[in-house]
Amino acid sequence: MKMVSVRSRLTPVGDVLAGVMKDRGLEAGLRLSGLQGIWEGAVGPGVASHAAPENLKGGLLTITVDSSVWMNQLSLLRLDIMEKLNLAAGTETVTDLRFRMGQVSGQKTKKQEPPFTPKRRSLGPEEKAEVEEAVGAIPDPELRARARRLLISAKARVR
Repeated sequence: MKMVSVRSRLTPVGDVLAGVMKDRGLEAGLRLSGLQGIWEGAVGPGVASHAAPENLKGGLLTITVDSSVWMNQLSLLRLDIMEKLNLAAGTETVTDLRFRMGQVSGQKTKKQEPPFTPKRRSLGPEEKAEVEEAVGAIPDPELRARARRLLISAKARVR
């Protein structure tokens, strides 16, 4: 009678999970999740703050980018990005990249700061006289009024 060890009949858990994922069509999601996990390490924090992998179909990785400037830059670095991702993943998972504009997942929305408004002060009588003297030679009344507003605004700014 031939003895078969228990160990030789066991299937590694990773193999079982990989089979289940494949049977359920979840393998691409698992590979995408893996790429998302190594993204910042592969491309660096600067790129990762403006772009993130969002979809993987076959070997085509779709990357969402937050601006056209970054989209252009990353398009130029396409081959380098693919190489870094595949190297970090340890497999030739990514065969092509596609970029699309959108909100980058996990990116904090930028808080809108109020517009800068310089502090103003009132002009004294001498400064008002200087403005009137400067604009007095302008014959066109509309142009003279605009020049007056511009000079008053410039002089009223607190430096």
